[in-house]
Amino acid sequence: MNGLTGRKHTINTMATPLAHQQPEAPPAEAPPAEAPPAEAPPAEAPPAEEKKKKRKRKKRKLAEGEEKKPFKPTAWNMHVAEFRKAHPELSFKEVLQQAKLTYKKEEVKK
Repeated sequence: MNGLTGRKHTINTMATPLAHQQPEAPPAEAPPAEAPPAEAPPAEAPPAEEKKKKRKRKKRKLAEGEEKKPFKPTAWNMHVAEFRKAHPELSFKEVLQQAKLTYKKEEVKK
């Protein structure tokens, strides 16, 4: 061994063809490239009316005999409703911001 990684010889087989291999034939000439097609004028942006509309979410159809579930208010919903009644002059956004400061989350009982 030569003290390398356990290999006796290192041969570069990709650099030169061996005597028994035939040299590769030169590549055939490609036919002359045709002129590229004339470029089309750039497409104009669609008017504001024709912009893509957002797809509406499909409502789930109820099965026969199935009823729509009633809204069950959470403790937060009830707190916001009470806060809004006490402060009718505030906008809904302001109600939410101020109700957040006074809301105390109750412990969940299991």
